[in-house]
Amino acid sequence: MNAYDGGVAFAKKDYDTFLSLANKNWDQLQSASTAMSVASALDCKYAITGDPQYRQHSEDMMARARQMAAGDKEIMAELTEFEDRHNYRLRTRQIITKSEYDQKFRSIKETAQHK
Repeated sequence: MNAYDGGVAFAKKDYDTFLSLANKNWDQLQSASTAMSVASALDCKYAITGDPQYRQHSEDMMARARQMAAGDKEIMAELTEFEDRHNYRLRTRQIITKSEYDQKFRSIKETAQHK
């Protein structure tokens, strides 16, 4: 999946295309990053449909991403950053972007840590 194409599909709220592109990328290259992309797309599908199969598949892909990321500090940092947003989407069924999540939650945490 071209990151641009996936981003466009996400921005258009075309989660079927987002998932299709993420799955195609996973089929071509199985890595922690592509597993996270599939999980992200599945999070979106779960959020809009409430179908527990999407949630389960998303959690399975996150587990695979964790396994594949083991030993790679850079990918583990990316995974850790994404995991909070992933869990938020599954818990609330609200789809928010990284910047929205950061603005809503991470700036609060950073402020609290500096006090």
